[in-house]
Amino acid sequence: MKPNVEYRRLTLCLAVSLVAVPLALGQPAFAADAAPVAAQDQAARIILLGTAGGPVALPDRSGIATLLQVNGKNYLFDAGIGVSRQLAKAGIPAENIDDIFITHHHLDHNASLPSLIGQEWLERGLAEKKGTVQIYGPPETKALVDDSLDYLKTSERIFKGDTPHMTSSKGMFDGHDIDKPGLVYQDENIKLTAVENSHFANKTEGPAGPDISYSYRVDTPYGDIVFTGDTGPSEAVAKLAKGADVLVSEVRLPYIAADGTQTAQPPSMDITAENLKDLTAHMETEHLSPDKLGAMANEAGVTTVILTHYAGGPADGSDYDFAKDVSKVFNGQVIAGHDLFEYDLFPPAVSNS
Repeated sequence: MKPNVEYRRLTLCLAVSLVAVPLALGQPAFAADAAPVAAQDQAARIILLGTAGGPVALPDRSGIATLLQVNGKNYLFDAGIGVSRQLAKAGIPAENIDDIFITHHHLDHNASLPSLIGQEWLERGLAEKKGTVQIYGPPETKALVDDSLDYLKTSERIFKGDTPHMTSSKGMFDGHDIDKPGLVYQDENIKLTAVENSHFANKTEGPAGPDISYSYRVDTPYGDIVFTGDTGPSEAVAKLAKGADVLVSEVRLPYIAADGTQTAQPPSMDITAENLKDLTAHMETEHLSPDKLGAMANEAGVTTVILTHYAGGPADGSDYDFAKDVSKVFNGQVIAGHDLFEYDLFPPAVSNS
């Protein structure tokens, strides 16, 4: 872990639970009643665009999507339902998204990729902006990008009838399949490493090969950040997160039904008894309960855990104190994230003495 970030005073934010604050690490940055300001030129900022778990529409949470800004460059992790609108709320034009990383191909993580591609094409096209958006993810990511561009063709053709000088979508987006763990991306700001986690217990395979669910570690000059994506308990993820400054993690609700059994029924969904049984088993083994998350964070030796992708019960666990239960096991700082929550990592302070 890099001792490079000074913990700053928290400002008021009613929706955030903060437990076991350390002497030094990061600063949650809040934007009450105003759009968040752009990331500093020399800093790293995490923005939880959407924090809902599961492919359901919720009134108070947008679909899972997290933005990482490093030195002013924008890296998007997952593209859940409503990501374009969340970017707008955060004051970030879609055309400014530089690279996109998908953790796995469940709908709640990629459902809005086609609409985001369309929005980014429109903004970049009208500005005649050059360059290619690189989109990385497990096998079939390239096919998903190609399918999204096929979907865009009709609208692009009609739109360019009025604006013939718009930049074409051809060559503007490039999909990449990550077919094995390891170092998968590196530029002047970040180094990104992927490991396969335990989210896909039942192995399936598509045209591009076995389906994989990835967790990502991003090493930056200001601190190291791990995005779990969706996973159950995983030694691979614990090893990936070893010594990281921030663990941005999914968490599930340990909800107990009236008959004393644990259930995973999402809100406002009719599910048969057989499918509910299967879904509950999936939640048990392929997602992280607060205690399992806390244990994994301790094993990894991370300093701060930021909770997102709340899943596994009525109302998405809105009234459940996830941070408190994680902190029963984990010794560090725990933050219960919410949509548009921000967290900054800064370079070391320079002494004038």
